[in-house]
Amino acid sequence: MIKIILIPLCLLFLIGLHKAGSSSLNGSYEFGTDTGKYKHIHVRPKALLSYEDWFRNHYAENNCTLTTRYTVAQRLKKYPFLKAAKILAVSFPYVGPHGDIDRGDTVRIGDTIRSDIFKIKIMLAKKFPAEIVYRAGLHIDSGKLNHTSLIELKELNQKQINKLTNIIYNTKARKPTHFWPPGATCYSPRNALVFIDRNGKVFDYFAICFECKQFRSQSDRITMGSYCNQKFDLMKSFFEGIGIEFGTKEQESWN
Repeated sequence: MIKIILIPLCLLFLIGLHKAGSSSLNGSYEFGTDTGKYKHIHVRPKALLSYEDWFRNHYAENNCTLTTRYTVAQRLKKYPFLKAAKILAVSFPYVGPHGDIDRGDTVRIGDTIRSDIFKIKIMLAKKFPAEIVYRAGLHIDSGKLNHTSLIELKELNQKQINKLTNIIYNTKARKPTHFWPPGATCYSPRNALVFIDRNGKVFDYFAICFECKQFRSQSDRITMGSYCNQKFDLMKSFFEGIGIEFGTKEQESWN
């Protein structure tokens, strides 16, 4: 007789736990000062967003907006701008299986080169003496920039530097989120910013692949600042605005 009574009581106890658990999912509890007991507060659950709506909302929150957080003086005190006496924007062919150059990275002075563009690079080697004429890539030899692989080179003036630092430090997402930046697994850089100190030595560089939306620096200390959706487009427009076309527009064949 005792066993028969205990079974229904256990069932009632389990049912009570289930109801309490279910109700807590739709609300919360607060301590009632008048009764000295906890009471349940019912909250209507929010409708679940579809993945498309969630993505659209989060993407819009990451659109770039220009702020005035840092003044020009404050931006120029940040690395690498504080140390730089000269900043160069450059472009160069990318070497690789699917790159602009697909026949090796270097060629020594005096080797036969059929393409006119490489004959020009031989002439550049005489202007900027170097042991090796590089066919592609960015090369820093003992703190000196090797010019032989470069297609374009522009030295930034103060107005352009101010604009660059504004993109890096003052351009941020409209609303900070955990939205991850886009980018491919590839990395085929054709553009870079080269930072030169007062002694004429390259102390750092910042290489950018606009095609894959990736970047790297020699020291890993230089970045594009806070991510926002149009950050790479703004940086690409900056390069185009100072006259760098290779790497920012549709690629040409340099073979």
